[in-house]
Formats: sequence, structure tokens, C-alpha cells
Amino acid sequence: MKYYLTVEKGGKSLLRREAFDDYGSAVAACYDYYEARSPRSVLTFTTEAINGQFARSFTELNLPESIEPNDEIGRMRYSAAAKYSNAFDYDDSYFFMIESEIGIADYDAYEEDDDDLEN
Repeated sequence: MKYYLTVEKGGKSLLRREAFDDYGSAVAACYDYYEARSPRSVLTFTTEAINGQFARSFTELNLPESIEPNDEIGRMRYSAAAKYSNAFDYDDSYFFMIESEIGIADYDAYEEDDDDLEN
């Protein structure tokens, strides 16, 4: 199985579905974009499975000042951003997503359904 890494910085694509032979290598490649402040800093990914098969994992590192804590979701995102900014050094907001071929097919089908709804 291949794993595909996508990285966005400040909402702009830096890397689109770069292939890796294993999940650990894809996760390790994310470290090119941030540095841990301590040896115990943990970056947590959310993982999705479709019918028991790995589809995707994703996480984000946001600059706290880029988050508007105006509602409950904003406050939760701000809190996560503050926590990560204490654990890691990074120069902008980042989004990381690691997908399998199943995840790519699912994502692309969802995008096509969105396009159909807009037309």
C-alpha cells in the first residue's frame, strides 16, 4: 500500500499527494515543516477508515493569531493552536493529510459530487 502526503501552508498547496511506501515515512516528512520544542512534543492526527480500511489521517498546526475565537468551534481551534504553538516552532499555519488510494478515491468522488451540486 502507498501513502500520499498533502501539505498546505497558509491555505496554499506546498505538496500534493507525494507517495510514500509506508505511513511512518509520510508522517516523518511532515516534520520538514515544523520543529519540536521538546523531545516529548506530540502532534496528533485524526484518522478516518472507510469500511474498516484506512482512508486518511490529517492534522493542522495553526498560528493562534490566525484563529478567531468568536464561537465554540473557534475557541476549540484557538485552544489547539495555542497548545501546538507551545509544543512546536512553525512559521505559518499548516495542514497535513496522509491518504491511501481508498481515501483518494473517496475524496475525489466527494469533490465531484460537490461540483455537480454547484452546477
